[in-house]
Amino acid sequence: MLFGIQNFLSIPIQFLILKRVKVITDRGNPFLAIRTIILHWITSILSS
Repeated sequence: MLFGIQNFLSIPIQFLILKRVKVITDRGNPFLAIRTIILHWITSILSS
């Protein structure tokens, strides 16, 4: 679990998430942004 969180907080992944969230929230749907963050987090845990 801790390794997954460390992966999630790594700079490249964080940059990609922030970039994608900005695009989604610019479209005006914060729920999609939240879902995107959760999906990225789960993916990073599974791939660690």
